[in-house]
Amino acid sequence: RLDLDWRFLAKAKALGIPIGIFPDAHSLGGIEDFHWGVLMARKARLEAKDVVNTKSLPEMETWLANQRKN
Repeated sequence: RLDLDWRFLAKAKALGIPIGIFPDAHSLGGIEDFHWGVLMARKARLEAKDVVNTKSLPEMETWLANQRKN
């Protein structure tokens, strides 16, 4: 597993760096690895608003459009 250390996640949050939790699955069995990213996010005290892939489709489209402008 190559998940970021939870301390780096907390630092990223403090700096306003967007964070995504993805399983990096190369097979259907790997989808369950999502759990480990969630555990690290919880340990870093991230909230849903801190994780980009918790957004609804309209929110994600707006967020992406804003990222392209910057």
